[in-house]
Amino acid sequence: MRHLLKNGAVGMALLLSVFCASSTAFATINDFTGTWANTNDATRGITRLRVKRMGAAVTVQAWGSCSPSDCDWGTVSATPYAGSASADALGNTVAVVATFDQGFSEKALVLTLSGTSLTVKLYTKFTDGSGRSAYTTTETFKEQAVFTPLIPGIGTLITAPPANQDCIAFNPNNAVVAKAGSRWKIKVGNMWLLDFDSNQAEAQEALGRIKSHNMDKQCFVGRPNPSFEYYLSGTNAPTGPSNGEDCLNFNNANVEVQQINGRWKIVDGSHWMFDFEGNESEARKAHKIIKYYGFSKTCYVGRPGPSLSYMLK
Repeated sequence: MRHLLKNGAVGMALLLSVFCASSTAFATINDFTGTWANTNDATRGITRLRVKRMGAAVTVQAWGSCSPSDCDWGTVSATPYAGSASADALGNTVAVVATFDQGFSEKALVLTLSGTSLTVKLYTKFTDGSGRSAYTTTETFKEQAVFTPLIPGIGTLITAPPANQDCIAFNPNNAVVAKAGSRWKIKVGNMWLLDFDSNQAEAQEALGRIKSHNMDKQCFVGRPNPSFEYYLSGTNAPTGPSNGEDCLNFNNANVEVQQINGRWKIVDGSHWMFDFEGNESEARKAHKIIKYYGFSKTCYVGRPGPSLSYMLK
């Protein structure tokens, strides 16, 4: 923050006016983390941002428009701001501020969230004696997946784990098929895991899949009416042979989020995989999950109208 205050580059009164003018509801710092791309492909300013958190420390890395490739401004420490002095700045984050000293100028970034978009106000003050006026710009960014190559020809994987995963842990060794009234269920202890209505055969088949792939976490995106469901084995995707299982293969490297006829979908080329209706944020979260765990198969027990769907790597 020393560059923010030095010579009044960006005064506290200015920052407070930015925060107070924002209509963004409080988020957590995890909502800011990730890689963000400018929605304006022709921008002459910042093209990309990466916000990271390690414990209580927050950093911002920025790239500016350059030719033939974008210029890396480097990584600086950032300060998350809460709405009041008594609030937790990491748990109730209204803005993140970072300053880059480029030698000839000081650039202060004020990051706020609006839905699934990141708004970046950039305040530039020249320090090279050129007499150029200090100025400000505002641009909008959308979150992008960060990929690193795995084995050539196999695909890619997100390097940072998706934040705030909603998972229920269970011991697959204790899972059994039981009848409750007229309905067949898979239960673990006193917890009902899955409901198969009157179909005992599908319940038994599903239990076999859970045990054979050592699934021990049932996870959701969006509850109480989840738009996406997946299973984990420990901290990894379930793996193993899928011989005899009803599975559809897809190319993890090609999976992306698209809006088609007003509905947000996860697609593999022309193949529509998952439909999230109007919920873009849940579609993008599910996309991160698919990429991070390297899922490459969608599998079912019972179709159409499967009683169990799961994904394998």
